[in-house]
Amino acid sequence: MSKKMRSHLKTLVDDLTTLQINTIRQAELTGDGMTDPRHGLFDIAERYNAALNAHMAGDVRRVVGESGRARSVITVKFVEAAHRPGTAVMLAITMRSERGVAQAGVTVEAAFRPAPIVVAVHDQSDVVDAPKARMEQSRAVEMMAPRAAGSQVALQPILPAVTDEHGAAFVLFNLPESAQPGACVVLVVAGVTLDVEIPLTKVRGSLTTFHYLNRRANEAFDRGHWLVRRIEVNSVRLLGLLQALPGPGGRDCDANDYSRGELNGAAKPPPMALAPADLVLIRKTWELGIEQIVMQTVVQLDGDVVTRLSGGMEDERFRVIHQVHADGVRVATESWRYLVETLAGLTKSFLGWFSR
Repeated sequence: MSKKMRSHLKTLVDDLTTLQINTIRQAELTGDGMTDPRHGLFDIAERYNAALNAHMAGDVRRVVGESGRARSVITVKFVEAAHRPGTAVMLAITMRSERGVAQAGVTVEAAFRPAPIVVAVHDQSDVVDAPKARMEQSRAVEMMAPRAAGSQVALQPILPAVTDEHGAAFVLFNLPESAQPGACVVLVVAGVTLDVEIPLTKVRGSLTTFHYLNRRANEAFDRGHWLVRRIEVNSVRLLGLLQALPGPGGRDCDANDYSRGELNGAAKPPPMALAPADLVLIRKTWELGIEQIVMQTVVQLDGDVVTRLSGGMEDERFRVIHQVHADGVRVATESWRYLVETLAGLTKSFLGWFSR
């Protein structure tokens, strides 16, 4: 038996030993199910991106630098929550001392960094699900000021700005039509070099997109928020899945970099070479979406049961939801027990047959 097959069997066994039942609050119900994995990944990416744009509201970043001999608190925020390629982008920067005094006359240098590219990994590794691709910044001659030297990444300079008497400065530039998820604004101010992901209005369900979503969530000002944390964790899981997924012919990786038109066209992309565990990961991530879990029960094969309630759900007003969740737990545990007993019986029969 191959290492990959043993790994998938182990994952299956681990899944069978734990049952998780979630009751989810959702504003609107469409009744639609996931059609196929490629569309499912596209749906997940679109939902995650829209949720981050709404929640992060300009991707606020705060860092500490030094302006002269004084320490500075630097706040960076996009004036708009998201941008479409080919339109103008404005960043608002404010600088304050540790005591909150505005710092004027500080130069803010800026440059545009294109999105990373997918590079094939041709190393022959024995590791199960070893990456077949990685994300890498495009290499070219450095075009920024000397103080940002050391990077080999292509940077297109943007006109510098200087903070006014209120400690404010604005960086304005046109986002290229070719901009892809992962494009950044690189800022150099008060001894700090800062990469800020440019929030986009539209994304695909691609390897590049999940790399971009993971980075944005990881750099969020409130990354401990349940929604941001879910997007960060699930994006890196799907990123790893796509990096290790073989492309057509078994070479490189299947980056799933297709538009909706290509996915719905007459000449559809080939099916994804997904293992059962990978398909389950995509389906579960799609089902959970960006909705809030209000009640959750986890049942272990050894009999341990843990139920969690969202804050306020213990109120008597939510008795109906409690009953719905209890019915779901009952149905799920009965089906789970039947499945485990069936598999145990089949295993016993196979062992008896091989022992003859």
